[in-house]
Amino acid sequence: MSPRQDRARRDADIIAAARAGMAVPALAERHGLSTSHIYALLKRTGVTLGPNRLDAEARDTAVVEAMTRGEPATAVAARFGLARTYIYQVLQRHGVSLRNIQSREKGGRDETIAEAVRNGASVAAIAAEYGLSKRRVYDVLKAHEVGVRPWRPRLKPADIVMPFAGPDGPAAGGPEARDERLPGDPAEAPAEMAKAPEPAAAGETHFTLTREFEAQRRSVFRAWTEADQLARWMVPEQHLLQFESYELRTSGGYRGRMSTVDGPGFWIRGTFRTILPPASLVFTLARETEDGRVESMGQRIVTLAEAGRFTQLKLQMPLSVVLRTRGTIARDWEQRLDRLSAYLETAA
Repeated sequence: MSPRQDRARRDADIIAAARAGMAVPALAERHGLSTSHIYALLKRTGVTLGPNRLDAEARDTAVVEAMTRGEPATAVAARFGLARTYIYQVLQRHGVSLRNIQSREKGGRDETIAEAVRNGASVAAIAAEYGLSKRRVYDVLKAHEVGVRPWRPRLKPADIVMPFAGPDGPAAGGPEARDERLPGDPAEAPAEMAKAPEPAAAGETHFTLTREFEAQRRSVFRAWTEADQLARWMVPEQHLLQFESYELRTSGGYRGRMSTVDGPGFWIRGTFRTILPPASLVFTLARETEDGRVESMGQRIVTLAEAGRFTQLKLQMPLSVVLRTRGTIARDWEQRLDRLSAYLETAA
């Protein structure tokens, strides 16, 4: 099926769901699109929103009642055709304690995980089922006194990549030579986008994470480079990522704020070093501290390769940063890749 046919089928699904009463935020989350794109599509096709839906006030009241009765946020979101983030915003507006709701949901989930492992389920299967990292599952099992070997981060030989020192060879983590452009790209990529990932600085060693996604390579690349898609998987649930600026071009910069729905946050920033759709992306990452300093977290090299109907991802970061944070930064990125996998499944 051609990309045009895929888009036509997706648009037909969106229109049918909207006519059935599904909310625009939920449609956007399901299909990995912005709400403005959904509104434009519905307006263009003459779909009128709202005639078969509860008015907003009555709907929000019903949401609050369902959540305070103990229904899971996932079930409530599905019933009313809303995004989970919106559910928590409704609770906040009605003065319902998010901490109590989230604690109850988390407690029920954790008990289910512990019972499943006692009955023979593997940690890997549980992690995949709930979209959690293995480390998080081990923490749950430890809290419930389920006897399993504790999770320990390890640096395997395959995780450590030494930089290539030769002047004519490929850079560490360089993309394959095959050229595959996204729809709308010019016949020849601009010189600024045709560079391979830069080699590591002299003496720099990389820590590498690998994943395989059941998605097209261009879809994975877009999830890494489109600001609205990044906001859907780069941060945990009940967290927000809002970009103040985002220039997707070589030497272009970005700056955004990561925060909880109702709490404090911090600013991140960086620069795009190399952009080669849909094979590779190189960017820097830094965190702004409360006293105004910029704490560098090094460079990230993302390399994507096709493997049939799967896409293989290799993510490289400086080993010095991993060691400096005692492995925390590596575990954080493992969890981000878990969320990316779940996001790509829902957006397919």
